[in-house]
Amino acid sequence: MKPRIAIDMDDVLADTVGKFINIYCREIDPAAVPSQFREKSFHEILEEPVYRRLFEYVYEPGFFADIEVMEGAREITEALAQKYDLFVTSAAMEFRTSFVDKYDWLDRHFPHIPWKNRVFCGDKSILRADIIIDDMPYNLKAFSGDGLLFDAPHNRDDTEYRRVHSWQEIAGILL
Repeated sequence: MKPRIAIDMDDVLADTVGKFINIYCREIDPAAVPSQFREKSFHEILEEPVYRRLFEYVYEPGFFADIEVMEGAREITEALAQKYDLFVTSAAMEFRTSFVDKYDWLDRHFPHIPWKNRVFCGDKSILRADIIIDDMPYNLKAFSGDGLLFDAPHNRDDTEYRRVHSWQEIAGILL
């Protein structure tokens, strides 16, 4: 039996921050400098009403359908699949319209991870794997195996977990 890796979708496989940046620059402030949102989280930069308005987009059908794949994610997960059992683990229950978008997105971009290895849940503490790769520290805290914290603007202050900045760095650790 191969070791198991649980891999989060948003901001790990999928560049969800990038999707928010595109929406913000298109719908709210066309003069904004997109790179500022890669350095600090939206809630640090934006006033609360604007942040809330931007966050409302996740509840719209189709929001998760066309998010860009994180650089290197497809190729490196293909390589990892030779050595590990990979499970995509997404807290899709939080956004009820996200399930079909996320399922279809995985079919399109990660066909090497079969449907049986897709876990759409709410609380990731139920997962049984050896390693989890996630951008949310609370998911690592609830996990009983080893955790890799995928770097994102919203977790920059967290120092409790081993941080990875790219899929290439993950390859260096796990392959």
